[in-house]
Amino acid sequence: MREFALRVAGMDCPACARQLERVLMRSNDVLGATGSYAGGTASVTCEDTVDLARIESSVRRCGFSLPRERVTIECGASPAGRTTALERLTADLREVFGVASVQRDHDRIDVELWPVGVRAAELLACARAGGIEARITAWDAREQEAAQDAQISELKRLVVAAVLTAPLMWNPAPWIQLALATAVEFGPGRVFWRGAWRSLLAGHLGMDVLVVISTLSVYAHSAWISLTAVSDIQLYFMSQCLLVTLILFGRYLEGIARGETMRSLRALITLQPRRAFVERAGGPREVDVDELVAGDELIVRSGERIAADGIVLAGELVVDESMLTGESAPQVRRASDEVSAGTLNRAGTGRVSVSALGARSRLGQIIEAVQRAQASRAPIQELADRIAGWFVPLVIGAGAATFAVWYLLAAPGQLALAILAACGVLIVACPCALGLATPTCVMVGTGRAAELGILFRDATQLQRACEITRIVFDKTGTLTYGAPEVSAVIPRAGFTQEELIALAAAAERDSSHPFADAIIKRAVGSERGAAALPMPASEFAERVGLGVEATVAGHRVAVGGRALMAELGVESARSRSSEPAAGIRSRVRVIVDGVLAGEILIADAVRGEAVSCVRELTAMGVRCVLATGDERRIAEAVGASIGVAEVRANVTPAGKEALVRELKEDGGRVAVVGDGVNDAPALAAADVSFAMGGGVDVARDAAGIVLVGGRLASVPRAIRLSGQVMRTVRGNLAWALAYNAGFVPLAAAGVVNPSLAAAAMSVSSIIVLMRSLRLRRARA
Repeated sequence: MREFALRVAGMDCPACARQLERVLMRSNDVLGATGSYAGGTASVTCEDTVDLARIESSVRRCGFSLPRERVTIECGASPAGRTTALERLTADLREVFGVASVQRDHDRIDVELWPVGVRAAELLACARAGGIEARITAWDAREQEAAQDAQISELKRLVVAAVLTAPLMWNPAPWIQLALATAVEFGPGRVFWRGAWRSLLAGHLGMDVLVVISTLSVYAHSAWISLTAVSDIQLYFMSQCLLVTLILFGRYLEGIARGETMRSLRALITLQPRRAFVERAGGPREVDVDELVAGDELIVRSGERIAADGIVLAGELVVDESMLTGESAPQVRRASDEVSAGTLNRAGTGRVSVSALGARSRLGQIIEAVQRAQASRAPIQELADRIAGWFVPLVIGAGAATFAVWYLLAAPGQLALAILAACGVLIVACPCALGLATPTCVMVGTGRAAELGILFRDATQLQRACEITRIVFDKTGTLTYGAPEVSAVIPRAGFTQEELIALAAAAERDSSHPFADAIIKRAVGSERGAAALPMPASEFAERVGLGVEATVAGHRVAVGGRALMAELGVESARSRSSEPAAGIRSRVRVIVDGVLAGEILIADAVRGEAVSCVRELTAMGVRCVLATGDERRIAEAVGASIGVAEVRANVTPAGKEALVRELKEDGGRVAVVGDGVNDAPALAAADVSFAMGGGVDVARDAAGIVLVGGRLASVPRAIRLSGQVMRTVRGNLAWALAYNAGFVPLAAAGVVNPSLAAAAMSVSSIIVLMRSLRLRRARA
């Protein structure tokens, strides 16, 4: 199964997105599709065997298009059998998903791509696999150019329509009016005819259908009069042309505002530099970022953006990570520290070993997450979609009823008045504002959240976050820094400190728990890791939520807490040590051959922002709960230090999941905040889930919201931002519905003529867009 974002040209209104979904879902290979008018994309889930050519054919038949991208690859040195190697490369490129065609001309290969997000690294990897040196010399993606071209086309149509409409103000001869009106209707107005035809092909009635019915009715009536009447001619070509011009003007302004909703995403994309200095054979040289590979040594100078994720090898860098994490203060990065692609080195020079590139980099994962969230659909949008689905047919019915009432009752026999009143109803009842109300807020809100270091996985999480009533916190790595250190080793009779820590470290070799890292670090006396351990281990078994077991030097060693001792039937005797575990230090038991061999005390400092986070959440009316696998004494000490009264201790991962389900049964939305290490069941069970995205891992599959900077302050911030987004959504929906409820009766009564209706319709959509754009300045 594949998931990808398909870029689609030709979506002119929210109804187009729904038409596109219907077209895509007709393909047997497509399992799911969600169109985004605001983003000009469709999020597609399909079988691996999907035929993109067939999808393009279906899309084109309904008036949309898939703008292809063109790439030129220049091939350099290759092994013996150069021609054969290039032919093999050509064949390999054709197998890459998203490649539409490949043409080779000597050392140059021209590749045409479907707009599904094919990356340069995928193409160059084919060349490297065949031992061919290659580089991309041209990439005509035209995404931004296409958006600019569409905007210029809208402007041209608007100018032509305005120029042709202006002479009608002086009431020229009927034949001149007819000629000008014909040019407007079938020239600039042709865009509405195309949209209407596309709607009919997709089996859906959109806004363009209403525009065509209205303008054509006025045009046909006036044309008939101008061709048949000889005196007392009352023509309405001015109303028809002004209607087309005003709607085009509204669409032009709407396009500008809609482009602004994508500003946050574009800002993230532009963080990735196109060139980088790298140490290669023969000395440093500048290369395209697409040519970098894992293990390359980057030379990072002051004032430059870092081209890839990596590890600092030498030097000291002062890195600004604000666009990725929301943290305004620059961070000092020294040898062995991690740095991320797109971050700005404000001072210092250093060398960085590349560890992740492109889509696998932290920046790439953030961009992908934002795109996925912006393409998703919030539950509240389903209401608007259901209304919009029936809206146009109802409006056509209302227009027909208005015509009948005017022609038969209000103004018997007055065809012109009946047509104008019906057209006013058709135009003023615009479903566009209703269709834009939610998706524009989602796009702007998720983009703003990404700037603050908060990644919403989808619009559902964005909507639910402000509804949270209870929140469950994990301890290790969440309320604490997750960087524990061994503070004391307490052996029992028959064991020394060195033997005890060595046995425990060997058993923990393959564990991912933070305590394992602390024990191993203490055993080897440095940060060299498990590879430096002198004793091997076998028959490793991780007891989720309890500890680990392994065979070390012929002994069966178990490392864990009191619950593991109870399960193994080991008697717990009070430690004779004069250094008991105090405060929030955890006590880890080491059991050798079924006998308690000693204890290791581990300290993990509580995050300084934990207190303020809990205080803010409590002020919001959110009830906080601490759930941890540690013993009660530790749990209560941590809870008391941060102000959490409700504490659950000795809780296994399955127990955390049960706790979440228990809280959900009491009513309200339940959230879980964890580090993603052993919280997956609880995160999946929660209504809203937060994962601390420290390091480079921002792709926590179980979490609905990832806190990129790993900061607890982002939890209340995400809730506040969610509240602001949902208030704006509800305000937009209320405005759209109130607008239609107020203006449709006025249009039916003849108070609002078609020209005024067109202006009001355009203004209604622009108001929704401007309200949504205010979220760009949300402080949260």
